[in-house]
Amino acid sequence: HTDITELDEARRARHQLHDDFLFTAESIQIGIWDWQVSHDNLQVNDTLLAMVGQSRAQWRYPLRFMLNLVHEDDRATLQQAMIASQNEHMPFFECELRVQHPTQGWRWMLLSGQIVTLNMQQQAERVIGTLQDITRRKAAELLAIEAAKEAHETRTPMNGILGMTQLCLDTPLTAEQREYLSLVMSSAQSLLHIINDILDFSRIESGKMQVDEEPLGIRPFIQSLIRPHMPAASEKGIELLVDIYPAVPEVLIVDGPRLRQILTNLLGNA
Repeated sequence: HTDITELDEARRARHQLHDDFLFTAESIQIGIWDWQVSHDNLQVNDTLLAMVGQSRAQWRYPLRFMLNLVHEDDRATLQQAMIASQNEHMPFFECELRVQHPTQGWRWMLLSGQIVTLNMQQQAERVIGTLQDITRRKAAELLAIEAAKEAHETRTPMNGILGMTQLCLDTPLTAEQREYLSLVMSSAQSLLHIINDILDFSRIESGKMQVDEEPLGIRPFIQSLIRPHMPAASEKGIELLVDIYPAVPEVLIVDGPRLRQILTNLLGNA
């Protein structure tokens, strides 16, 4: 006789883990699919069917059930991702697809897959994966692109304002005139930084954000940052003071625009 208690417990634990995974996927709206390639049997969970606006008609489907819902221009993308995964011996692949929903139109989906079994010819035999609705994310990316275009259009006249203000500051002025124009210059620079922040958001969305480090005189930098906020603080009866700890070095190696963005946001929220 052989004691198989531990084996039985391991099998139960595995089944429990599988059930827990399915329950978690259902609760966070992730579709799950499992494709047996040679028999062309595709199994999907109820969440995936709901995501594509289909009701369950059977437990197993042919692959064309899903392919017919995918935008014609995206079918080749899916096929290329799977072929590349096989050829490069990288079992995991993913791609963004447009899927037709019967009432909501085209929805953007992120399809992720993993080849878990190969046949004797080293071709995919079993592929499993997930499907996630990313329509909102794609819409946010589109808004970010539009915002970036508008920011580019706004930055050109803002640079003109800065240039003309600097020319005025280079002429003979009274102390009061110089103070006012200096405030105009600081405010315009702050607005230009906001415009650049919008462009940065667009770069973050596209994965092209870079950090540029440079020497920065921290004390004059902080003073120039604070000054445009003083009139608004004064109107609210708030005294805005700058107190920099003496041990802080005169020059720091930082990304100036990023530091300005962070401090401006903190100051504005305060």
